[in-house]
Amino acid sequence: MPKIRIREVDLTTAVPNYLTDNVIFIPGITTTSTSTDLIYEVTASNMEDDYVNKPVIETIIGLGGKVLSAESYETADPSNAEINVKELLKDKNQYDIKFLFVLEDIEEDEDIEEDAEQKDLKNALEIASARKDCAVILVVGETEYQESTIKVLTDDESSPSGDPDADFYAASYPKKLGKYVIPFYANNLKRGEKDLNAGLAYFGAFLQSRVKNNTNALAIAGASRGAIPFDDLTIDPISEATLDVMQTREASTVTGSGENVTYDWKIAINPIINMEPWGIRIWGNRTALPNGIVENADPLVITSFANIRIAICDIRKHLYKVAKRYQFEQNSDILWINFTSEAEKVLEALKDAYVLSGYRWKRKQAGQRAKINGTLQLSFIAPVEDFDLTLELSDIFSSLE
Repeated sequence: MPKIRIREVDLTTAVPNYLTDNVIFIPGITTTSTSTDLIYEVTASNMEDDYVNKPVIETIIGLGGKVLSAESYETADPSNAEINVKELLKDKNQYDIKFLFVLEDIEEDEDIEEDAEQKDLKNALEIASARKDCAVILVVGETEYQESTIKVLTDDESSPSGDPDADFYAASYPKKLGKYVIPFYANNLKRGEKDLNAGLAYFGAFLQSRVKNNTNALAIAGASRGAIPFDDLTIDPISEATLDVMQTREASTVTGSGENVTYDWKIAINPIINMEPWGIRIWGNRTALPNGIVENADPLVITSFANIRIAICDIRKHLYKVAKRYQFEQNSDILWINFTSEAEKVLEALKDAYVLSGYRWKRKQAGQRAKINGTLQLSFIAPVEDFDLTLELSDIFSSLE
């Protein structure tokens, strides 16, 4: 009898997964590990039992977070003082960092030199500015910034010494280093009888949303994604007037000129509040980028929003890894097609999440045989903050307009 044979052969190749781990660097966590590495991984099994945030860190790890720590940002190698934690974290080949943690800003103190007041924040921003693919989590001690903190956040980003792209960085907008910072404030947030750091609360909410929604790029704020995955939480209230100031939409202003110029920078803080009927929630989605100095225009730009900053970080990480995969391949049209096709996987995921409305590639003439030069244009969708609705009362509808 004639036979019919149907065979199945899988000739596909494994596609590399370029989705990054959610790696968090938190300085100062002590462990029982005997490792001599300057930077070490924190696990549920090697944390000291008396570490105050051990249950919180265990939950963060359980939700898929990878926690790295060191004694401080400035801890140096005993055998080589030029090698320290800050310089190591700048290396994208060694460390894939998503968040850098900074404790609350230090209050003004005449006995502390100004340069030393914001040491951790300055170090973290130096790393973020060098990498450009991670965000700094800053916990603010009060509902407004210290002057020393504002000074750091409003410093202009500068290109690394000797960087051939110095002119590009100088002309880019926005320049202020606050664009890399996601700031938080919580009024006496506690888990049981112990204080819960607002930054750790955000990490938990971020990772919980990542598990539920399969994306990093949605705003971690509001009734659903702003939920904090820890039990027995309590918090003291904040007035609505204070909340309005913390989530300011006012434009920054400048007065005077020359040596007498004075800036009044408007910079948002993301509060954690008890929002009935949902409970304790993160209720803000801003970076610490100062609002623009504008008149009769929106003072916010797309990088004013924290989830957009995180999306940009993820895109940069993905492009970096895809580009490294194709280094030393032949510089042909096929290479460009393969590169953009792989790079678009993360872009399509952002479109599916309604974070990105569209994108477009532009390939440019490089001028060098061994170089690919291109531009990726991105059109982001901003998350809603305000509703402005009108109830119009009428006896009769005169038209269907």
